[in-house]
Amino acid sequence: MTRDEVRNLKKAVRQGNKEAAAKLLERSIEFGHRKLAVLRCIIAERLGVVLRIDQLLYCQSAINDLSSDDVASILRQATNSVPRKS
Repeated sequence: MTRDEVRNLKKAVRQGNKEAAAKLLERSIEFGHRKLAVLRCIIAERLGVVLRIDQLLYCQSAINDLSSDDVASILRQATNSVPRKS
C-alpha cells in the first residue's frame, strides 16, 4: 500500500467510511504499530466495523502494555477523530 493510498484511506475514515477504517486497522496490526492499531480499532468500532477476535486480542494486548496516560491520550484522539455512527 502506497503513502497516497494510506492518505486516501485516512481521508475516507474522516468521512465515516468503515471499510477504510477496517483496512487501516489491519495494516497497523500487520506492521506491528501497536498504539496506532489501538487508535484505529477504537475508530473502526465507532464507525460500526465488526471487529474480528484476533484484532480485538491484539489491541487488548497492546492496551495492557501501555501506560494509563498513553491510553487516555489514544482515547482522546479517537474521540476527536470521527463522529459516532448510530
